[in-house]
Amino acid sequence: MGIRPQINSADIGTRPLRVLVISRNLPPLIGGMERLVANAVIELARLHHVTVIGPAGCAQTLPPQIKAYEALGHGAFAYLTSALPLALISALSERPDVILAGSGLTAPIARIVSVVARAPYAVLIHGLDVIVPNRLYQTVFIPCLRAADALIANSEHTAELARSAGIRADAITVLHPGVEFPAPEARGFRERFGIGAEQPLLLSVGRIVRRKGLPEFITHSLPALRARFPELMFAIIGEEPTAALHSPSAEMPAIREAIAQQGLEDSVTICGRVTEELLHSAYSDADALVFPVLELPGDVEGFGMVAVEAAAHGLPTFGFRAGGVSDAVLQGVTGELVLPGDYCSLTKHLAEHLPIAAQRRYSEECHAHACANSWSNYGRRLHAMLLATSTKTKPGRTRGYQYGYSSLHPEVNDILSRERKAITALTVIKHHLGRDIKRLRVADVGGSGGVMAAHFACEGAIVTVVDIDEAALANAKTRFPFENLEFRVGDALALDFPDASQDIVLCCHVYEHVTDPTRMMREIRRVLRPGGICYFAAGNRLAWREPHYGLPLLSIFPPWLAHLYLRVTGRGTHYHERHLYYPQLRKLVADFALTDYTGSVIREADRYGTRYMIGSGTVRQSLALLLLETLPMAFPSFIWILQRKDDSTSSERAPGACSRSQQS
Repeated sequence: MGIRPQINSADIGTRPLRVLVISRNLPPLIGGMERLVANAVIELARLHHVTVIGPAGCAQTLPPQIKAYEALGHGAFAYLTSALPLALISALSERPDVILAGSGLTAPIARIVSVVARAPYAVLIHGLDVIVPNRLYQTVFIPCLRAADALIANSEHTAELARSAGIRADAITVLHPGVEFPAPEARGFRERFGIGAEQPLLLSVGRIVRRKGLPEFITHSLPALRARFPELMFAIIGEEPTAALHSPSAEMPAIREAIAQQGLEDSVTICGRVTEELLHSAYSDADALVFPVLELPGDVEGFGMVAVEAAAHGLPTFGFRAGGVSDAVLQGVTGELVLPGDYCSLTKHLAEHLPIAAQRRYSEECHAHACANSWSNYGRRLHAMLLATSTKTKPGRTRGYQYGYSSLHPEVNDILSRERKAITALTVIKHHLGRDIKRLRVADVGGSGGVMAAHFACEGAIVTVVDIDEAALANAKTRFPFENLEFRVGDALALDFPDASQDIVLCCHVYEHVTDPTRMMREIRRVLRPGGICYFAAGNRLAWREPHYGLPLLSIFPPWLAHLYLRVTGRGTHYHERHLYYPQLRKLVADFALTDYTGSVIREADRYGTRYMIGSGTVRQSLALLLLETLPMAFPSFIWILQRKDDSTSSERAPGACSRSQQS
């Protein structure tokens, strides 16, 4: 918790957001949810102004740069009744851009504050806060989850629970919790609890609650393991929660009874709560983490952060495939999961692992899994989600990011059509630069299919594709394994490039998909080096045929009518794209010097590879040129080269006119 927030507006391409976080799940309370929310707050504070409405004592656990207001007490009722006025006062005085509820418990407060502050709100959901078996909670709190502008689920299982609760699927995004990497010098756990250096050691970490299944594991698995490994020790780290949202019966007496019944007093050590250093040491010293989670009605393991924490230490996890645990443990890679209640299989896997545990067979894969789930990666994605949530299309509503575009539009992976576009783009760029593109750095923004990027890479450029469509990028990486081609999950509104680092930016029909085109263009301008250019292909809202769905006049309709149009025609359920009219497009690129290649691409179809669209000498070509020259506001799409005005010596060209370079 010692990380200090550092706000740098250059990193996000715009001013920092004002984020109001409302959460009871923060230290000094302990547990996985508390660690998740605390780290989320810290990561957000690196880039944004964060205010927290937390439980009593939270201000001392957060970095001093974070403004924290403490509610009364730790109990749910005391917190909610005192947090609401604090949140309203903070919202009215600070006017947040976006509100983040730390769990479903604080969703009603976030909803009320959202109305008063006229700001959208998002909710972190963890699983149990969706299915709490309480009629009042289900009546009052769940509707506030349904009304949220965005929900951020900790696992696929939690997301499915949310969908089953009637929450719309397009509002839910899965974001796995992160992990803190250990200090390599952390030692002393075995010495502290009298466990010999050579004794096999199994470990359990987490709050002592019913769903963790520890009495059952001690009863059904531990005796057989002890019979085979007489020196085996089982260490239990954690304590019973004192202020949980849903805490059924006390579990520690059941654990002690199971130990006594099996005669395992010398084999089980109940450690209670330990220091961070001892926890790191326990992970490092243990041979396996056991996670025998039960499937219980009204209770669920939302993710299983301890499994990823163990992986950061190279420690595999063995347990049951219940709740969101499958998201935390990669089967056969970072551990072994079996069907819930199958203690025979769980015992078998542990018995096979313990003799070779010292070899750390899973260690390398565990570390790789943990690196992919670092808190910094979590923070980047959470930042992107809140940026999207903060961008409104109308009062009280937001337009989120368009995830999974390739699943709805598989044409992005079509090699023939994309290669045609790549040839046109490459020819235009070479003509404008008057040279080839070897060794130039190219950023392809929104190029998830990878075809155009691969074409540029084959020409010798060093290309990086940035997109939020993870599935498409994974597919493209497999199809185009070039050394000079990188595929990076990233946000067009917050490009992960240093200032003035790119020679060329490709932005082909992307602006209509992002939540804030102006912010995207600022980012493009920021990352272009002096003299660098952006190849900008853009569609016009005033187009007879909408290009993504092929429907007449679709882009002209207001969103609600466009959604209905798609449903009636059977083409889809939600129209995400937002095209701009020609004057708006010109305003969008006003910070750049503009060279319009649209006329040349039509006039010289053979040269620019567009004959498949407009044949040379045809009536269609003549009509297209006539429309472009006389009424550009009605022309369907444009191809422009953009250059930063303060870097360019050329003047802005009118549409259809030939630039000095085009005349050569």
